[in-house]
Amino acid sequence: MSFDIQTKYNETLDLLKAGKRPLIKLEEEELIFLAKEWQELNEQNAAEIKFYPILCIADHLTRSHEELVAPLVYTLEQREEVNLLVYTLSASFKVIIEDCQKKNERIPFSFLNALKKPLQHKDLEVLEWTLRVIDQLGPQGIFLKTETLGRKPGFMQKLNPKAKNIFELIGMLEKRWSPHE
Repeated sequence: MSFDIQTKYNETLDLLKAGKRPLIKLEEEELIFLAKEWQELNEQNAAEIKFYPILCIADHLTRSHEELVAPLVYTLEQREEVNLLVYTLSASFKVIIEDCQKKNERIPFSFLNALKKPLQHKDLEVLEWTLRVIDQLGPQGIFLKTETLGRKPGFMQKLNPKAKNIFELIGMLEKRWSPHE
């Protein structure tokens, strides 16, 4: 197989710089290779920057593969770096959520459980991205209701613009999850 992650990453960056939307079509073998490379980075506890090419490609895939779920879940559960978590959460839209919606399948339970970790992250950027992912889960997001509602910012925190966004996202989710009369 002649799939080079760095080359595909550079091509993707060139398209983004040109203002185009990259739509990356990979064959099944290439998707499996991407998943294995991602898992190797996880197992090596590699530097955050080494994940960026894989995450960029994953974020622009036209289709996913179930092999990508495990490394994504591992990254969410085991890593703490803000940018790495934000990029992984972003990639989860394509890798998991859109793919499950296209196939009319449930979101993997392992992914739902993995979201509990970044939901507790101290960085507000990570928390906001996690809430946006939970919002995209639709009715399955209720699985994270207790943890989500527990992250509602206090009154003084709402002065921070990022905390205000978080407060609004949690309020929207709370309304969605409350019984309708």
